[in-house]
Amino acid sequence: MTRLYFSLAQTMVLAEHAMRATDHHLSLTRRDAGLPAVPALLWGKDDGTFLLSSGIPGLPRNAARPDHGQRAVYAEGWGPGTRQELSHTDIGGDDFTEHLELTEPLAIGATLIQYLRAAARRNRPWFALDVSADHIGYAWPTAITTGGQP
Repeated sequence: MTRLYFSLAQTMVLAEHAMRATDHHLSLTRRDAGLPAVPALLWGKDDGTFLLSSGIPGLPRNAARPDHGQRAVYAEGWGPGTRQELSHTDIGGDDFTEHLELTEPLAIGATLIQYLRAAARRNRPWFALDVSADHIGYAWPTAITTGGQP
């Protein structure tokens, strides 16, 4: 398993943007099922691994220059320049985008946005993705236990 740590405060900016947006990027899974797009965090892997808002229009990196890319939150220790190292983890070498739906109930009943907001109210510093070959789990740790990289 690989644990990715994202700043919860920065993740909340993305999540709340997605929740406020009236249009969203449609995941392939929802498209194939004939379902509408929903608010989500977009977890991507390219040159680093990061989160984006699914909201359209995207959250600009720089409000003064909205045409200069979207705001991304990189996993601690896995920013630009770590493509090769990521290929040796459970994340793998292929580039991807995975929709982490904010409003769909998780197995335990609450939604991801409810858990994120509760963690933010408790001043948790991190939102973590626990990734294995066939599973993505969520956690809200109080500290990084591995220096960011497994």
